[in-house]
Amino acid sequence: MRLAVAGGGTGGHVYPIMSVLSTMQLRRPDLPIPTDVLYLGSDTGIEAGLARDAGISFRAVAVAPIRGTTPLRTMINLIKNGVGIIQSVAILRQEKVQAVLGTGGYSSVPVVMAAWLLGIPSLVYLPDAYPGWAVRFLAKFASRIAVTSSEAESHLKSDKAVVTGYPVRPDFFLLNKAAARHRLSINESCKMVLVMGGSQGSHTINKTIGDALESLTESTEVIHICGKLDMEWLKGRKLILSPDSRTKYHLHDYLNEELPSAMVAADLVICRSGASVLGELPAAGLPGILVPYPYAGGHQRHNAKVMMEAGAALIVEEAEIDQLVPAALELVHDDQRRLSMETRCRRMSMPDAAESIYLQLEELVRGNGQLKLQSGLN
Repeated sequence: MRLAVAGGGTGGHVYPIMSVLSTMQLRRPDLPIPTDVLYLGSDTGIEAGLARDAGISFRAVAVAPIRGTTPLRTMINLIKNGVGIIQSVAILRQEKVQAVLGTGGYSSVPVVMAAWLLGIPSLVYLPDAYPGWAVRFLAKFASRIAVTSSEAESHLKSDKAVVTGYPVRPDFFLLNKAAARHRLSINESCKMVLVMGGSQGSHTINKTIGDALESLTESTEVIHICGKLDMEWLKGRKLILSPDSRTKYHLHDYLNEELPSAMVAADLVICRSGASVLGELPAAGLPGILVPYPYAGGHQRHNAKVMMEAGAALIVEEAEIDQLVPAALELVHDDQRRLSMETRCRRMSMPDAAESIYLQLEELVRGNGQLKLQSGLN
C-alpha cells in the first residue's frame, strides 16, 4: 500500500501515526506492511523532525490554523490552506498514493481535502474524546472516521465512525514494571511519580512541582519531563536539594524512546489530559492526576472526564493547582485506592487499536465499504 499520512502541531497528532506503523511491523507480519509511507505536513511543526527520525519520507505543504485568529489572519490562513490543498493534490498524484490517514488538527485538513478531490480513500482518526473543528469539518469528506471511544463516537454522530481505540507504541505492552525501572535506574522499592506536561511542557505544572520538590522527594522518586523552557530553572532547583533528594529527582526536557519505560515504571502520573492519556495511561495501567489545559477548545477536559468517570484518574483544575502536590502524595501512598484505579485504568486499554486502524485502511483500499464520494477532479 502506498500510504500518505498527515497530522501535526503536537505529539498527540503524530504519535498515533507512528504507533500504527510500528505496531504493524511487530504484531502482524502476515499483513502487507505500509513501508511505502509519505508524511505530509508543516516543515516547522513537530511532525517534520519525528517523521525524519523514523525514516519516513516527508514533504512539506502549507498549513495554518483557522480558529483563534484575527479576521485578517483568518483570511490569510484560508489562502495558505488553499495553497496546501493544491500542493497536496500534486503530491498525491505524483506519488500515486492509494490511501490517506489523517489524525485531525489543522495540519491534516489540506491533505484529506486533496484525497477527496482525487477520489483517494481517506481515514481520519479522532484521538480525543470530543471532536475538534478539524475533525467535524473533515467528517464530510473522509471515507471513514476512527475514534478512540464510544463517547467520541456519540459526539461525532456520523455513520462513518468506528471505534478502534487509541494506538500506542508496542513498547507499552512489552515491558513490566521491574524491567522498566531497571532500564531507568529507579529503585524498585520506592514509590515513583511521573510528571509531564505534553510535548512542549507545562509551565504551570513545572512551577508547582519545582516549588514542592523537597516534600515530593522525601518519600518518592520523581521523573519530571519539563520541556525546554523551564529546564534551566528546574536544574537550579535540583541543585539546592539535599544529596539524597537530588538522587531521587530525574529531570528531562523530553523523552521519546524511553517514555513507555517511564510510564510503565511509575506508580502515578501528573500530566495534562491531551488525547494520549486515553491510550497510554490504560496501556501502562497508570493512574493519573490530570490537569486539563483550560484553552484550545477545552477538549482536554473531555478527555480527563472520560478517565475520571472510569475511575482511572483524578482531576485537578488549573485554578486549583495548589491542591496538586497534596493530592499526589496522598494517592501515591494509598496503595488500596491507587491499585483499584490501576485496575480500572487497564480495563480501558485496547491493545489492538493500531491494527484495527490499519485494517480499516486496507479495507478502504480494497473497496469494501468505501463511500463513493463525488469529486470534481475524478
